[in-house]
Order: sequence, then structure tokens, then C-alpha cells
Amino acid sequence: MAVSFAFRAVVSVCVLLMGTGIHAQTYPAKPIRFLVGFPPGGANDIVARQLAQKLPESTGQSLVVENRGGDKT
Repeated sequence: MAVSFAFRAVVSVCVLLMGTGIHAQTYPAKPIRFLVGFPPGGANDIVARQLAQKLPESTGQSLVVENRGGDKT
């Protein structure tokens, strides 16, 4: 009798915990930021922008390329 009560308690807790993920938001809710550590116009910028055109097709999210070049910029 005590085993069946413990089993029911464990199953009940598992069922309650499984329902917590139902109301989760879709990820990501904002556009994806793609940071490039070099100034715009270089080879790294060109490659990043080409990737930024292709990735939204597979992920379904918009992608923003941000150039942040080196020191003190």
C-alpha cells in the first residue's frame, strides 16, 4: 500500500513538471545579432553579410550584422 502511494506521488510530480514547458516563449524573440570584430568593408564583413542572407532561410529569424572594429571604436 505504501509503495503504491509513493509511486502515485512520483508520477504526479513528474506530470506536473512536464506541463511547465508548455507556456515557454519561442526562442529567439528578438533578431539575432551577428557581431563582426572588424570594421565594415573588409573580407570578414563580406562573409558575415553573405551568411546573414542565408541563415534566416534555415532559422526563420531575422539576422542583423553589427561591425565592431577593434580598439576604441
